[in-house]
Amino acid sequence: MNASTSATNRARAPFHGPKADVVLRTCDDVDFYVHKLLLSLASSFFDQMFTLPQPYEATPSSEANNTISTPADLPIIPIAEDSQTLDYLLRLCYPVPDPVPATDLTVVAKVLEATLKYDFEEATMLITTLFSSFIETHSLQVFAISCRHKLEDIAGQAAQQLRTTFISVPFAEASCDDQSHFGFSSIPTPCKSIDCRYRTFADTVYAKNYIQEMKGVSAGCYFRLLRYVRTGNLTPFCEPTSAAYPNSPEDHSASPSTPFSLDAQILAQWPADIVLRSSDQRLVPTHQMFLAIASATEILEKAREAACPTDNEGLPVVDLEVDGSTLTRLVRMCQPLEFDVISAEEDITFEAAYAVWLAATKYGMTKVAERARLCWLDFLEDAPLQVYLIGLKHGWLLAAREAARKAIGKPLHAESSYVPELESSSAEALYRLYKYSHHYRNASIEVVARYMKTTQPLDSEPAAALSQGSVVLSDNPAGITMIPYPIVSRMLKKSSQGYYTSQSAFGGGSLYQVPSSVTMEEETRRFFHDVENAVAEIELQTDGNEPAEPRIHDLSKDISPIDYRGKLKAVKRKSKKK
Repeated sequence: MNASTSATNRARAPFHGPKADVVLRTCDDVDFYVHKLLLSLASSFFDQMFTLPQPYEATPSSEANNTISTPADLPIIPIAEDSQTLDYLLRLCYPVPDPVPATDLTVVAKVLEATLKYDFEEATMLITTLFSSFIETHSLQVFAISCRHKLEDIAGQAAQQLRTTFISVPFAEASCDDQSHFGFSSIPTPCKSIDCRYRTFADTVYAKNYIQEMKGVSAGCYFRLLRYVRTGNLTPFCEPTSAAYPNSPEDHSASPSTPFSLDAQILAQWPADIVLRSSDQRLVPTHQMFLAIASATEILEKAREAACPTDNEGLPVVDLEVDGSTLTRLVRMCQPLEFDVISAEEDITFEAAYAVWLAATKYGMTKVAERARLCWLDFLEDAPLQVYLIGLKHGWLLAAREAARKAIGKPLHAESSYVPELESSSAEALYRLYKYSHHYRNASIEVVARYMKTTQPLDSEPAAALSQGSVVLSDNPAGITMIPYPIVSRMLKKSSQGYYTSQSAFGGGSLYQVPSSVTMEEETRRFFHDVENAVAEIELQTDGNEPAEPRIHDLSKDISPIDYRGKLKAVKRKSKKK
């Protein structure tokens, strides 16, 4: 508790008097001369503290500080709060006039945090009343602060204010329909759906209910706030309840699965000839032959070095920068077994599978790395939100980015999307995922708008005619023809503007001539090529830098077509290995 007494100042009255018996020193080096009795009565925290022996340090002399004389050698207690916060707090507790109510929410939040931290019961009640008065004008800040301190009632009131403000905009309950956004302009016009993907991100429910102060709030609190603002279903915000999320998956993150041990029969029949030692000093015996098959060249080279230590049996002991559980799985997967060892663990987690992949990649064990990759890719397909959050938690940015891409198009705001990892992740992580998904979709929208350039709705008969002249560009059930809507729409517009043939191959009047299959194939591939290039420029933010809002360009002007002829690659199907 001791701190240097140099370069400190005394607090203003009444916290400078000669009858004090303890000193509270703030983080900005201001000494508050206070009384143990008053602090003990006001705070159970200080009451318990003062029952313990207190170290002493000579206080600054009155002559040096130009202040009233005080007893020397008072105990000095350093605290993390600044002098402004402590002065406000002590005036709520001392028999002096209460401080003038602060008009700055930041000041009020600091005092509130201090009263809760030091368990000042009466002061907490007083400052909480003042804190609640900011709900109408600073709803998001109040919500974030309330969630951090588990003030459920105030968090609920702030959420109600946020919903009232948000639904004041006349949103419609209808779903967002792609075909109804282009009106008489080539720039998509947002509809009234609350989930309309054609809004700028700043106008979405995700952005309007997030501020920088939410960084200190869990993603679970942010998720529940969005659910409430969207649906009006009121649930606790600060912490999840089983009643609110009865179908939430079990959280295995706190209890990692127990790894397989090496088969005792293998070691009994073929004794180990090398020992691997993990970073947590676990010894894992194995065989150099298995490591050689797994291309663990770096590990084998370390074993052959003259400086390599040996165990009691003379076996080389190679130190690896891998934890024991991961190393056990890694070695197990080197064995030429007919089944996937990692997948055989019923309670395997994404963390475990990904850690094995990282270790195998680090040591050049390509075959093992591929087996482990297939395992964690299964999690990527089935639970992208979990993989994203866990990846960020461990700094596994590759997995996080891949998971973010897989999460696009999934109902991340739906109640069924809740995962326990939201509670141990920052709201900022979930906000950035929402933002990434929005910008990713908007990048595709820009390409759609460029290819469509039409105000005509999709008419069933001409659409059927066009589809008969097209080709199948990718494998799909029943060989259904795949032609992007923007291309069909543009061609239909041409037909409505008088580009007719004298005879129709489909009967019943004149129709726009159906393009050849070659033309349709090139046009469609060109479209997908442009979409792929557009979304490739969208990056998931994993640091503090926020990119500028991507803009849907004004496409009313002619855009020079790019000649892709002779440069297009065949569209390949990416099959998922089961």
